[in-house]
Amino acid sequence: MRAVWSFWSKPFHRHHKRVWRSELHHLLAWVLSVERARRHYPRTVLVTDTEGARLLVDKLGLRFTTVMTSLAALDDRDPE
Repeated sequence: MRAVWSFWSKPFHRHHKRVWRSELHHLLAWVLSVERARRHYPRTVLVTDTEGARLLVDKLGLRFTTVMTSLAALDDRDPE
């Protein structure tokens, strides 16, 4: 079994960022979600773009067994 998360940074920065009280609250939600799921799922997967990987893996230090930057192929797409 595996748990899968996705994060496309382009629409997040354009619109969805406003739904969080602060950037800290957004990041804390990621930490809580991933760390709780790791207790129950041996494999954790993140599907994101390059910026998302930098934020969630490099900066925040979240540990996924697999990180795919497949969403980087959408860089030239309108997030709407």
